[in-house]
Amino acid sequence: MKAKTFLVASAALLICGSLRAQTTTIAYESFDYADGNLGGQAGGTGWAAPWWSGNNADNAVVTSPGVDATGGLCALQWVDQGSYRTIDATGWGADVYGNLFGVDNSTIWIRFTSRRVPGATDVYGGLSLFEQWVGEKVFLGCPSGGDELGLHDNPWAGGSSETVVGSSCDNLVLLVYRIDFLPGDERVRLWLDPADTYPAGVADLDTTLGDFMFNEIRLQSGDPATLIAGFEFDAVHLEMETGIVCDRIAYCSSNVNSTGATATMDFAGSCVVADNDFELLLDQGIPGQPALFIYGAGENALPLGNGILCVGAPILRLNPPVMLDATGSGTKAMDLANPPAPSGLITAGSTWNFQGWFRDPGVGGGFNFTDGLKVVFY
Repeated sequence: MKAKTFLVASAALLICGSLRAQTTTIAYESFDYADGNLGGQAGGTGWAAPWWSGNNADNAVVTSPGVDATGGLCALQWVDQGSYRTIDATGWGADVYGNLFGVDNSTIWIRFTSRRVPGATDVYGGLSLFEQWVGEKVFLGCPSGGDELGLHDNPWAGGSSETVVGSSCDNLVLLVYRIDFLPGDERVRLWLDPADTYPAGVADLDTTLGDFMFNEIRLQSGDPATLIAGFEFDAVHLEMETGIVCDRIAYCSSNVNSTGATATMDFAGSCVVADNDFELLLDQGIPGQPALFIYGAGENALPLGNGILCVGAPILRLNPPVMLDATGSGTKAMDLANPPAPSGLITAGSTWNFQGWFRDPGVGGGFNFTDGLKVVFY
């Protein structure tokens, strides 16, 4: 997926970029219903059936306003009485096993807002992932026996719970879980109120869970001292990661060339080193003229020829040059495993700067450059 974003600041271009997950929604619930019992409600997307919320449909109720901009929120009403909803697995192909999510080598993001309401004494409250008619696999939220947010692995089979030290179940918090379903144990990361929808930095909690699959969620809380529940939830998202979007970081402006355009640098493919699928793209150069792609670890802003050299020494050249086509465009596929020199080996976690250098015989110094492109590799 290509997406190039620019922020103009005087003559320079500078954009902060990051690695972002590309996802497809599995299921979403905003509780966009009239106030009343949750049972029987069938809105949202990606669900196989309406909410089941007890025989009287009132284990949880919808109340307004909600936390997000859409609909109300889910307020649990009776302790230890859950509200369940099954997930539609239709059309997911090899990403599901039968009707179960969690096949090996898939990644699922789960996020929702939650809090224990003021004055409530519930000892647990959260969202559980279930295999329908089999049992609870993992509990997400405020595990039993504590006041901190985290998770509980397979609660009914003696699994352990882990929490984020210093967090509080009483605060209104956005919980973002990333579950990497791996051969054997699963890896789970939790971020509390992250700045990004799909955070990539160090998680507040990073742990492993036993192998599991699921096709149903449950919202529930409990308190042995009372019958009245005291947790609220909103904006439940479940998403399947389908790839990585690598943001571009454009820096160092390019000068107008003899066509009246400013040449640009971009890339196609992946910024994940292990994919070894990285191709540089030069656009709006001089049709029919040769261009050389260069790169290096350093930055520069040195006026040279008709343009500006944006890559700092030592500079690596991706020979041979390419001839730009009739539109002034050209490409260079890189073999990340075989750089032009050992010093140019691109590894995960490294940052490199790229630029196109092309002949422009129509004016001045006879050559020009694209802008600079910074890429963070993963």
